[in-house]
Amino acid sequence: MKTKLAKSLLAGGIGSALSGIGLYGMNPIGMAAYSAIQGSSLMAVPSVPLFLLVVYFCYGLLDTFKYAIVMFLSATFIVSMKYMGENKRKVNVYISAMAAAFTFGLMECTDVFVLRSEAVNYSMVGLATILVFSLTVVFGKLIEILLGEDRIRYDNKARRKEDERDRTEKLAGNYEEKLRMMAESFEKMSKSIDGFGRGERSEKNLNGELDIMNEIWRRRLEDSRNAVALQLKEMSGILKDVTSDSYVFVNLSEEKEEELRRELRAKGILMKNIVILNNRRGIDEVNIILKAGKKTLPLKEVGEIISDVLEKDVGFKKNPYAFVNKEYTTYTFVEEPNFFIIHGAAKRSKDQQTVSGDNFTCMELDSGQTLLSVSDGMGHGMQACKESEVVVELLEEMMKGGFSEEASIRLINSILMIDSDIMNPTALDMGIIDMYSGVCDFMKLGAASTFVKRGRWVEAIKSTSLPIGSTGCADIETASKKLYDGDFVIMMSDGIMESIQEEDKEKTIGEIILEIKEGKPEEMAREILKKALAHSDKEKDDDMTVLVTGIWDKCA
Repeated sequence: MKTKLAKSLLAGGIGSALSGIGLYGMNPIGMAAYSAIQGSSLMAVPSVPLFLLVVYFCYGLLDTFKYAIVMFLSATFIVSMKYMGENKRKVNVYISAMAAAFTFGLMECTDVFVLRSEAVNYSMVGLATILVFSLTVVFGKLIEILLGEDRIRYDNKARRKEDERDRTEKLAGNYEEKLRMMAESFEKMSKSIDGFGRGERSEKNLNGELDIMNEIWRRRLEDSRNAVALQLKEMSGILKDVTSDSYVFVNLSEEKEEELRRELRAKGILMKNIVILNNRRGIDEVNIILKAGKKTLPLKEVGEIISDVLEKDVGFKKNPYAFVNKEYTTYTFVEEPNFFIIHGAAKRSKDQQTVSGDNFTCMELDSGQTLLSVSDGMGHGMQACKESEVVVELLEEMMKGGFSEEASIRLINSILMIDSDIMNPTALDMGIIDMYSGVCDFMKLGAASTFVKRGRWVEAIKSTSLPIGSTGCADIETASKKLYDGDFVIMMSDGIMESIQEEDKEKTIGEIILEIKEGKPEEMAREILKKALAHSDKEKDDDMTVLVTGIWDKCA
């Protein structure tokens, strides 16, 4: 504060000294110096009496009164601009120069008109007004450079942004601590339930129907208890995964932020704040607070503006065709993936029935991943269809909710174990494609082989695991493959594989896939189903489903 006051007095003293320099009865140099101080972050109040005192001794009482009015008008305009809009306390030096030149020129023109002075004419007033504008800009830049006022303004803004980031990190840390405590609670409950009743049990001879029924119910109760314990354990693991998610703040330069603010304002959108986070997968998330002014804008166009300014493609995933609200709202734009996919499927039910026991899904997730899955219910008909449908729907909901692939499978498995009297084990083939890296993680539980086709090369991903819902602990087999532009992932139910009469079924299916010319995934799926039927043994007819997913690089 003392340093700022000393700088203000220094600038005011120099400016008031310049007020003694006259030009044809006018004082453009002093007016320019005063306006430059007023427009800077220096305290202008100490300069006022110094300016007026010098003007009084040099020009008399009447001119002192006249310039006091000019100083008041220009100061009112500049101060008003400082406290208007979102850029408080920051006024462009050219705005100060315009305010000074306008008020000075207006007063001098009025003076010439009223006094009818022959010594000063309107052309001289015009030249003096231009001089006021030019000198105000020069003095303003000198104040910023020599007295460091521009650096002060920048440092204050940077400090405010740093404080805001610290508050955000502290808030995030508090939430992480709460989630960590919840995870520990779930883990303790899981251990308590799992350990309850596990004491030494003496072997009993079961005599009579009542003893047998009691033992059956005791074992069912134990199975249910184990399933609940497993669910609590999985919830604990999920919460721990959430707390381990690391976000890194990405610094956005002041120039880029101002450019973005300006571009959005030109479209009628006001920006309050912007924070860019980089998640654990290395993907940028742009969190921006916006509101619509007199006109609004689709979020798709907002994403295009952000992409142009940041030089990085981002998009609003939830509903890009929605519009910016009239109230300040936080919107999250995510970096656009490098790949895109197209999928197609072909199905055939056993004996041409109306209902197939197979179900499949291909769903884009908010995380920038795509879920592929084929579920094959035990047997065929309506019951098998309902069972496979339940598995697919649960998988979709859990993946949309942010659960990891393994946690989702284990939770579904525990649900099926609780309802083991109603639900039969179900084969599950699952793939998660990372749309940024192109890596696909496969998880298979009793499912038929999956094939990856790349040009004239086909690879089979086999499985010997048990279907989901078979045992208390899900038997998961995993594999990861890097996919490239033009690759195809072919998933199928057991009906396709079992229809092949040849001994090496994977080899035969691979040859069928190689024979098919690359095209639309749906056409490929229909062709694979058609050729598989040509090899089939009619006595082994079963529900058949083929899901073909093609992946392409956006930049290829």
